[in-house]
Amino acid sequence: MLMSCGLFFEYVSTLLKHAGYPLDWRWEGTHRDDPVGGLISFTPAMPITADINAYSQLAKAITERRTVRAPYQPTQVNPIQQACLQTLFDGSPVTLHFYQGEPVRHAVAHLTTRYASLDFSHHQAWQETYQFIRFNERQYTEDGFYLHNLFGPVSNLFKCVFRIAFHPKLTPLATRLQLPAMMAKGLAKQVGEGPQYLAMSLQDESDEHLFIAGMTLGQLWLTLHSWGWGLHPISVLVQHASARHALSDTLALVNPAVFFARFGHLQQSGAATPRRSWQSILTVSHQHSAAETKADVSKF
Repeated sequence: MLMSCGLFFEYVSTLLKHAGYPLDWRWEGTHRDDPVGGLISFTPAMPITADINAYSQLAKAITERRTVRAPYQPTQVNPIQQACLQTLFDGSPVTLHFYQGEPVRHAVAHLTTRYASLDFSHHQAWQETYQFIRFNERQYTEDGFYLHNLFGPVSNLFKCVFRIAFHPKLTPLATRLQLPAMMAKGLAKQVGEGPQYLAMSLQDESDEHLFIAGMTLGQLWLTLHSWGWGLHPISVLVQHASARHALSDTLALVNPAVFFARFGHLQQSGAATPRRSWQSILTVSHQHSAAETKADVSKF
């Protein structure tokens, strides 16, 4: 959640800067004596000349940015591209790692087969995921995702069977039928296609550093998008302690990964997903004076 907040704030603050209204912000933390209870506070900085072209390009890129789970082209990220991505992390507490080659693809696929079923068989975790699955693409919604965002084009029969078989109330039955294991194997096949992976790690996983990690991830994602490349986060390998430790051992990481993904040159664009309008996300409160504006980022 902290990384998601950081990514969102990176996009909002950069858009405001391009619009001519940069922000001065500081980290407040989650335990300060403030009824708003936000993570950061920010105030308007000195206005600058707006860059409408940069604003339009960034807004377009943010709108088009998608998680792409489809196969990628076999193009390998070259040293110049790696160096370009590494510069995004200069001066930050985040370390960026790259991995390529068949051995690592097999190893990561094996980990996914072993641990991905945790998401499908853990009742509470799966209940939280299931509530965001939208089974009717023709019905308007501002959040969640469709089954084709996970599996590609699927039939109406598949949707119906999935909706029933993987309902949280049937989790014990699905586990006995080894359905989570079947799902894990399908995801592992996808993950094993690579063609390459990246990981982000922190020596000190403080809330502030996780927030900053989200901001740098936002920059990295849009940089890849500008190249015509896609990113597929493999969250299951960093959300569960056992999987996270196994991933760290496999990748020989000194500090466990806080983010891990496969990435590559796109063969096709990512499928559209529901998007929440900014009006229903941003919460602003005015305190002390009209000049001091604070936003509760924890609600983003």
